[in-house]
Amino acid sequence: MHVYLLLETGPGDVALLWELSRLLVVGRHRFNDIVVSSPRMSRRHAELFTDQGVPYVRDLSANHLTFVNGRRLTSSAPYALDNDDVVSFGVGSAAVSYRVCRRRHPAVRVLDLLGGQATSTQGSTAHAAGRQGT
Repeated sequence: MHVYLLLETGPGDVALLWELSRLLVVGRHRFNDIVVSSPRMSRRHAELFTDQGVPYVRDLSANHLTFVNGRRLTSSAPYALDNDDVVSFGVGSAAVSYRVCRRRHPAVRVLDLLGGQATSTQGSTAHAAGRQGT
C-alpha cells in the first residue's frame, strides 16, 4: 500500500506530494531528504517511514517541535500515523505541515526526490535534497 505526504498551501490546494517509500529525514540540514529552512528546526528534526504499510513519524529534536493534528510529540518513540493526519514541523509562521494520504492526489505529480522545491504560504521553504546512496 502506498503512503503519500501532501504539502498543502491552502484549503484544497496541494503543492507537493512525496511518496513515503523509504526513510525520509526532515530538518534544516541541506543533506536531509526534506529540507525546511527555518531557524526553529533542528538539523535532523524528524524521520518519516513506513513499517508493514503503516506510516510513522519520529521526532529527533531536543525541543520536540513535531506535531500530529496539533498535538505535540514529547518523545522520540515512533508515532503511528493515520490517513488524513496532519504532521507539522516547527511552530508559528515558520511551521510546515503535511497531510498523510493513502492514495495519490490526482492534481499533483509525485515529487522527484532529487530536486523538487516549493515554498509554503507561511514563508518557510521546503524542498527535497535527495541523499546520495539512498
